[in-house]
Amino acid sequence: MQSCSVIAGGDQERQTFTIFTKIRSRVKCGNSSQDAANITFKPSENVKMHPPFAPSIVDSTNITWTLNQNLIPVYLQQREFQIRFKCKGNSWEDSSLISELQGQEWTQLNEKWLDRDAVYETQVRVKSQEYAGEWSEWSPVTEWRSQVGNMAEGGSLKCVSDYKSTLSCAWNTTGKLRESSCRLHFTWTVNRGR
Repeated sequence: MQSCSVIAGGDQERQTFTIFTKIRSRVKCGNSSQDAANITFKPSENVKMHPPFAPSIVDSTNITWTLNQNLIPVYLQQREFQIRFKCKGNSWEDSSLISELQGQEWTQLNEKWLDRDAVYETQVRVKSQEYAGEWSEWSPVTEWRSQVGNMAEGGSLKCVSDYKSTLSCAWNTTGKLRESSCRLHFTWTVNRGR
């Protein structure tokens, strides 16, 4: 899909669309006199705001963000936000999403959602509550190392033997250790003096 952005003519400081504005857009390709595509639409029914600046992290759980006020018309003051966060290295498709942040430019993560010393990434996006449209693009990514959250804990270890020469062990780990590679270490002793 091809796309472009066009800035409406006139004084950009004073140029704004209104609820009465209608725009007819046409696409022509090559030397053809025929429209390849066309649409007549109302900007107030098709709002896509500019993304917020990259979020800031305070004390590992407080996430704040701001919008570029120079790019927001005065009548787009009612907004809602979504924020997503994930462990670094994981896919954004597997990220946690926090919605319904209406008008507030901050959120606080529950410490139970985080693992201590894990590195996380977060982004935020915005949408008008007053006018129909779609979510902005996601903001730039902010990365942080959590100083709070679940401690990496050991797990359970169970071993069995064939009573000849083979030792078989299985274990469960929790917290950050779930994602780590593990090695089994053992010491063999013979106690003949029972």
